[in-house]
Amino acid sequence: MLTLSQRSAWARRGAQEINRTIAEAKAEVAKHEAEKAEQDRQKLAAYREAHKPVPFTTEQLKSAKYIRTDVGWHKVVRGNAKSVSVETGYSWVDRYKLDKVLEVRS
Repeated sequence: MLTLSQRSAWARRGAQEINRTIAEAKAEVAKHEAEKAEQDRQKLAAYREAHKPVPFTTEQLKSAKYIRTDVGWHKVVRGNAKSVSVETGYSWVDRYKLDKVLEVRS
């Protein structure tokens, strides 16, 4: 049979062991979250690099039949100095500013 002081010491050691295990688990979770965040940053950088705008001239834009935006490819209806209007398949047209145009095809 254990005395009161022995039981208290045993409980303290058990609590210390539990706290150490919890701290190790928290550190491991934080490490995995940091790795995942870094992977997400790398994926985002690769996506932005793959989808960055392709430089084009105003002559190419004037003769363009199709443009690509972040939404997809669109057939050009008309263009001006600041924007391009594209078909929607409905009775209206959508307008995109030139800085939203990623690629131009004739």
